[in-house]
Amino acid sequence: DKPYGGGNARIKGNDVISLKVAGPNITFKPVSERADPEYAEPVEAWMSNSAERLNRRTIGFFRGTIDGGLTRTFHQPGQDAAWWYSKDWSTQYVSTDWMDYVKARQKRNELAPHFTRLWRSRDGGRNWTQLDWPENQRIDQLLFLDPDRGYAVGVGPRLWRTADGGRTWKKIPVPLQAMASDAEQ
Repeated sequence: DKPYGGGNARIKGNDVISLKVAGPNITFKPVSERADPEYAEPVEAWMSNSAERLNRRTIGFFRGTIDGGLTRTFHQPGQDAAWWYSKDWSTQYVSTDWMDYVKARQKRNELAPHFTRLWRSRDGGRNWTQLDWPENQRIDQLLFLDPDRGYAVGVGPRLWRTADGGRTWKKIPVPLQAMASDAEQ
């Protein structure tokens, strides 16, 4: 999967699962086509823009074997992700977080919203279902007791609990003393 690079992987015997945040594949013009042959020039203009490169980052989930290679079974836009997998790897949860960095640059004095989505696989990562999740509530960590009962932890901190495999979530009040001040967030 290009661009190449590491991911957060787990190995069990010969089997592998991995979650990878990847930037876009940047390509350069041949020397003969460059405005200045001394400097590398990307093929497309957006490749020179850091905000555009961030907007094109993706989250991928891979499954396979060490000797047979990995297959990507999940691919979504995102600059950040959290995941959880069951001990037998039959269930995975992945949250993806994406922010429009181009608009964030244009609105220097305003906060740019993050768009969070939550996904679940019940067949070892082969097929994925998007779960209902408020897209403005970022998930930084997923902690589960088993494939159905777990917690999502967000900035602030914020805390949610599910007992039905992520179909519904209940917000858990966090003690005021545990909340970060606005300056720390």
